[in-house]
Amino acid sequence: MEMISELLIKLRAEHPDLIDDLRFQRIYLNHIKWTEPIALLLAELEDESQAIRIVRLAIKVDFALGARLAGAVQPRFQAQAVAMVRELPVPEWLKIELLGRTQSDLALPSLLDAIVHQDANIRSIAAAALGELGDRAGIPSLMNALTDPHTIRVDEWGTDIYDVRGVVEKALEKFAPDVVIPYLVNGLASEHVELHWQSIEILAKLHVDAAIPALIDALIHESFYVRQRAAEALGKLGAEVAIPNLIHALADEDSTVRGSVIDALGKLNADAVIPSIIKALNDRSENVRKNAACILDRFPNKLAIPALINAITDEDHDVRSNAVKTLGNLDRRVATATLLNALNHRNYGVRANAAAALGNLGDRTVIPALIDALADEHPHVLYNIAEWALKKLNLGEQEIFKLIQALTDPNYLMRRGAAYTLGILGVKSAVPALIGLLEDRNANVRWLQVVRRSRHKYR
Repeated sequence: MEMISELLIKLRAEHPDLIDDLRFQRIYLNHIKWTEPIALLLAELEDESQAIRIVRLAIKVDFALGARLAGAVQPRFQAQAVAMVRELPVPEWLKIELLGRTQSDLALPSLLDAIVHQDANIRSIAAAALGELGDRAGIPSLMNALTDPHTIRVDEWGTDIYDVRGVVEKALEKFAPDVVIPYLVNGLASEHVELHWQSIEILAKLHVDAAIPALIDALIHESFYVRQRAAEALGKLGAEVAIPNLIHALADEDSTVRGSVIDALGKLNADAVIPSIIKALNDRSENVRKNAACILDRFPNKLAIPALINAITDEDHDVRSNAVKTLGNLDRRVATATLLNALNHRNYGVRANAAAALGNLGDRTVIPALIDALADEHPHVLYNIAEWALKKLNLGEQEIFKLIQALTDPNYLMRRGAAYTLGILGVKSAVPALIGLLEDRNANVRWLQVVRRSRHKYR
């Protein structure tokens, strides 16, 4: 305020610093600290000739400064001030940028013309300027520009510098939600598919409750992408009012939509969604089942335990892994018992996954059962028991002794499993017995890769 007062006093007194053009440019216009005080002065200045003079002098100092001050004069003087910017002998792209800097409503017609210019650079600049201007009259043109065919402009060095649609999106996001949302809703009903995508993107990014009704309606949109983004946005907004609609959307024909719905329900953290997420453990899509098994971990509710026990035997590895992890967090005792039982499952993938999961739970009481399971015929199960379970559980001397004894077990599968595990663990005391297995009566036990691995470790 002191700086503005100084300017007013000197102007009224016709001080040479303000009356002399060169001194005014050198002392005030040429210093950035005076830009805003001068702009505020112009907003109060009743003398049109003085206001236009200051804008003209500012343009001579710097085009951008002149544009800024042209939009700062009183509205009744802006026609002449903005015209001075419009008439500058500069490239079209720079002229549009300067008109945008005026922040004047009188620049709107030029910006609306520029947003359909053949040059993508000019369209981008115009879009950004319309967003900064904030005049709702520019919204229809911005909505049309969401379908701009030139999404990326690459400069001479191959760098992406102009994403027209991206600039338009950011411009629309600057408008008040209650102003722009009706236009975005209309965009979702447009005949242009690309406008559907862009409209839902902006709605999703608004992060305001005012967008919730439109997002709920978008859950039944014809485009799966729109439905998916709507579900994601509702989850991020924590829109509990949308729970019934999201639950209904779990019947969507597209698995990516159902997956996003599950994620959204998980973010809502409401007990009312638990039954629906449990039900999703039986979805026909493994991705949906995987998400459901993971998200149930967020709810400390034991209602999910029976379904998670069933999910441990799912045909998909990720579903089984997530089910095991969630079950372990909900009830370690039940999880341990279930996993031990799964070591005998008919599917080797289930057995292997159960072994690894037991290692993750860290309960050493399962070591005897894991050692017994080394007689499994499938190499993948054997690998998981040795590498991901017994190695993690840090076997003691008694367990190591039991493994060495197993090298003479009547069952060749047990001998093979014990040998493999001792090699993985690097037990030096087992080396003589392991070398002795070179003479084993069974070819599988004489598996040279096991013995070589063991001998190589301790050489």
